[in-house]
Amino acid sequence: MFNPMFVPPRHNPGMIRLANLTLPLLAHFMGNIRDVQIPDEEFAHLEALRDERAILTPNHPTGNDPFVPFFLSRKLRQPFHYLAAREILVGFKGWVMNQVGAYSVIRGIADRPSLRATRALLAEQDRKVVIFPEVAPARHRERPAGPGACPEASDRAQGDLLPAPPPHRRTRAAGARARPWD
Repeated sequence: MFNPMFVPPRHNPGMIRLANLTLPLLAHFMGNIRDVQIPDEEFAHLEALRDERAILTPNHPTGNDPFVPFFLSRKLRQPFHYLAAREILVGFKGWVMNQVGAYSVIRGIADRPSLRATRALLAEQDRKVVIFPEVAPARHRERPAGPGACPEASDRAQGDLLPAPPPHRRTRAAGARARPWD
C-alpha cells in the first residue's frame, strides 16, 4: 500500500504563491484550460463567504477539473484545501499538490484520519474544502459516491449548506465541445 497511509493537509504559503503564478501556464498546457470565468453574482456570493467555512462540491467529469477550483481560489485570493484520492498524492506532483492544500482519502472505506482532518479544517479552522463527490472522473460508468466527509460535515454544519455551482456548467476549456447541459 502507501507509506504513509494518510497524507495530512498542508498549507505552504510559498508554494501556493508559486502555484498561483504558474497556474495559467499549467492549466493551459496540462488541461487545455485558458481561463475560468465566474459570473459576478456568483463571485459576490462566494466573496461574502470569505470568513465562513464552506464545502465546495464541483462536478468531476475529467481529470483536469481540479484546475477550476484552484482558479477560483486564486481569484478569491483565499487558499482552499482539496480532498484527493491517496493514489494521486505520490511522487513530486503529489508532494506539490499536498503543499498547496491537497490531502488524502482512501476511496471505498471509512477513512477515519481523512474524516478527522476534514472536520478539523471546517470546524476548527473555518477553511474552504473542495470535495469531488463523484470520487473519480466520471467517464461512461455511473457509480454512487460512497460515505465520506460530506455526510459527516453536513451532520455537524451550523448555518446554511450551499452547493457550489458545477464548474463545467459555466466554464469550458478553449476549443472543447459543448456539453449537453451548457
